[in-house]
This record gives sequence, structure tokens and C-alpha cells, in this order.
Amino acid sequence: MTRYFFNVGGSHPFQDTLGEELLDDNAAWQAALDIARHIAASLTPGDGCRLEVMNLGRLIHSIEITTQAFHTPALVDLSH
Repeated sequence: MTRYFFNVGGSHPFQDTLGEELLDDNAAWQAALDIARHIAASLTPGDGCRLEVMNLGRLIHSIEITTQAFHTPALVDLSH
């Protein structure tokens, strides 16, 4: 088992100082997906974040979530 750290930057920053003991990089990826789903549920348009999975000071995985709001003008009725 190895300790992985899940750090978040962006709109919802979080520095993981405890980490989590996991079996391998694949288990860390699954944990990262769960964390990313939780973060994505709280984002609003224009927010964004980057989740980094670290192990022994190395970047193992990264997930980036970007949201955008597009404002399009209303359609004008030109039939008159």
C-alpha cells in the first residue's frame, strides 16, 4: 500500500496533507474520479479546478474540470 495525496487547485482549492493509503495507481485513479464527481457537482458556470494525484512527490494523475457560460443574443424576428 502506498499513500496518495489528492490536491485541488482552482475555484475550490484544497491541499491534502493526510493522503490516503491505496493499493496502486489504478485505485488512486478510481478515488480521483470519485473526488472529481463530488467537486463537479458543486461547480457553477465559470468555475474550474484541477485535481492532482501525487505519490512520493510525483504527479501520478491529473483531472481538469472547466465550466463556461455562453451568453447568446436573443433571436430577432425578421419576418415583418
